[in-house]
Amino acid sequence: MARDYIPSNQRQFNDWFKVIFDYVGKKTRQPYPEWREIPEPAVRELAAVYKDWSEHYEPTLTPHTPVQTAARNEARRRVERVLRPFVQRYLKWPPVTDADRAIMGLTIRNASLTPVAVPTLKVEGDLVFPSVQMVEVRNIRPVGLADDEKRDTYGVRINYGILSPAGEPGKWRISSEPRTGEDLPHSLLTRRKKHLFNFDGESGNRIFICLCYENTKGERGPFGPILKAAIP
Repeated sequence: MARDYIPSNQRQFNDWFKVIFDYVGKKTRQPYPEWREIPEPAVRELAAVYKDWSEHYEPTLTPHTPVQTAARNEARRRVERVLRPFVQRYLKWPPVTDADRAIMGLTIRNASLTPVAVPTLKVEGDLVFPSVQMVEVRNIRPVGLADDEKRDTYGVRINYGILSPAGEPGKWRISSEPRTGEDLPHSLLTRRKKHLFNFDGESGNRIFICLCYENTKGERGPFGPILKAAIP
């Protein structure tokens, strides 16, 4: 059985978790995050469980009651319910590197293992509009197939841009309609089958989105069809 990468000792766990929390915070600090692929809500959730853990761990550093011990253990379980998916979804993929993972004390893949192939399938999705300024890509899937048996080995790179009316500058803007996903300058990586965008202040402008698979080495497959719509 493989050894769990999370330390079992409470003090070692605290020190390890603090390194990850501080390092992720530095790499995702606004307004110019280095790791733009990690969404702000995920970072805030990590911060919330770190605060929760610290508040219940620190009282156990001095003589404490069984009630405090139980509260600390419950806090740790809450951390792991958030931290394990966070590591799997965001910290095992580019732009996070093996050097970053070494600093954070995370498992580094054995380079001698069979490499993940470069993706060959195209990707598509459906656009839905949950609310004003909100655009969601749902049902992300390989083109022409009901499902992809190797889907769990790939992430999905979402390239996007908003057409700039009359050349107006803007955070997500492009100056002309794209012919391919390569023409869309902004992107993020997800392992989920949907992603929600909030394009604040862009109602009425046209959004263009194009998807491709990406493996753990950052190698990308072909782009699927360009999705386009007016932002509500």
